[in-house]
Amino acid sequence: MRKFFNFVKWTMITAVVLIAISITGFYMVRPHDNGDKVDSYTTNVHFLTPNDTIDIESFDDPDIKGVTCYLSRPKTGGWSGMVGIAEDASDGSLGCDKTGQISYNPDDIKGSKESVFEASTSVFFKTMTVSRSYDPKHNVVIYLVHARKILSGSPKNNIFVLALK
Repeated sequence: MRKFFNFVKWTMITAVVLIAISITGFYMVRPHDNGDKVDSYTTNVHFLTPNDTIDIESFDDPDIKGVTCYLSRPKTGGWSGMVGIAEDASDGSLGCDKTGQISYNPDDIKGSKESVFEASTSVFFKTMTVSRSYDPKHNVVIYLVHARKILSGSPKNNIFVLALK
């Protein structure tokens, strides 16, 4: 009888582990980032595994043509980073600039707190997000970078203000 219960126990543990691996695998293969990697700087050297880095990514505002933003954010290396289960820090820095003729539909940006960039920073549903707000009084857009996580987000943030004149 004891062997039967051990068999059931190990079967249940195996099932839970396989389900967890399946969910993790699904989350890891879906597209996370919608930016282009520009450069990477090593912050901590690991031997035999990827280094910890600060990555710089660029992305264009989807609703305001002629605006490109640059985001720097930490990426965790080591064994956990190599297999995709590391959780990156919630730090991010942001800069945006006019990279062409600015054109936009005011109705698309007024009053919106729209996410214009998202990147996965953890296998457990944490994202680095850049959101856009519009200040009609001064005709500027405000980009806010912050981390979102189910149950416990981070108050760390950074903003960049860009005049639309």
